[in-house]
Parts: sequence; C-alpha cells; structure tokens
Amino acid sequence: MDNDPSSDRINSFALVSYISGRLGDFFTGLRAELVPGCAVPAHVTILPPRPISVDADEAGRSLRGSIGSYAPFTIEIHDIDVFAVTSVVFAEIGIGRKDLRRIHDELNSGAVYYKEPYSYHPHITLVQNVDREIVPELFQTARRRWQEASLPRVFVVDTMHFVQNTVQNQWIDLMGYELDGDTEGELTPVRVRRR
Repeated sequence: MDNDPSSDRINSFALVSYISGRLGDFFTGLRAELVPGCAVPAHVTILPPRPISVDADEAGRSLRGSIGSYAPFTIEIHDIDVFAVTSVVFAEIGIGRKDLRRIHDELNSGAVYYKEPYSYHPHITLVQNVDREIVPELFQTARRRWQEASLPRVFVVDTMHFVQNTVQNQWIDLMGYELDGDTEGELTPVRVRRR
C-alpha cells in the first residue's frame, strides 16, 4: 500500500505564508495542543482553499508574476478570537491586515479565481472542525497561552507557498515564491528581520 500523501491529492489549493521562528513554533505547537493530531505548520492564508479548473503547474505559474512584484511586509498579531458562524478559533491580525486583503483581492483572479463562501478575513487559524461544545474552552486556553507567551507580536511575510490538499487533509507545497518586488511603499514596510 502506498503511504505517500501526494498520491491522494484532491482539487483543493491555497496560497499561504508560513510563520517561522519562535512565533511560528508557538502557534504550530498551540494548534497541536488544542486539536490533537493537527500537524499543520503555522501560517496566514492569502487565498483560502479552492478548486481550480486548470493544471496545478499552470495555476502556480500564473501566481508567480504577480507575487514577485510584492515587497516583504510586516504583520502584527493582536489577540485571540472566534468566528461566530464557523466556530473557528483564530489569532487576529492588526498591522498588515489591509495589505493581506489587497493582495488577496488582486490574486483572486484568473486561473485561481474562486467565489469564496465568506468574506476574506486575514487571520491565523488555531482550531477548526471540532465539536462546537468545546470551542469556548479551547478559545479560553488559546487566549491564556497567547497572553502568557513572551514572544514578538510581529513577523515578516517575505515568502508565499502554493499548496494542494490530500484526502488525508495533508497540505503539500507545490511552489514557493519570494516577495522581492518594489511596491513603492504601498505595503506596510518591514520593521523586523526574520531569523
């Protein structure tokens, strides 16, 4: 039997930016604590999961030209919150939110366009797809852990990854993109260096 998750790919694609360093480790670990068995690396989603009607390579190449024109920018994490409709527990983004919305709106076109079921709300997912009865407890735990953490509240978005899901809900990186363009100050300037 083939245990390679790439053999069970499904028509579900997204564009994300991973959070590295101590902050990324914290959110990855917190998510695994809140949802045992969850091994998704901490990230901000730029294009939420969507089906596409073209070849994955073609879709990935179509993103490359646009993403390359963006310069790295700063994101600040505020607090922990819950989406009332979906019961998703998430980390709220302050600085950088406007930048993420603009990039989302510009990239949600052409080969990767999708009419999303919810308005785009930049965030870091911590809990999803769990029994609604336990969401309040998980929310309180997440909020307490975040308040107790002595970590930087900011990170830099300087890369994005085009990813594909599998039947086992394991996301596979297909293409990575560096943000190295000059946007003439349109995005929030980088204020910290990633290590």
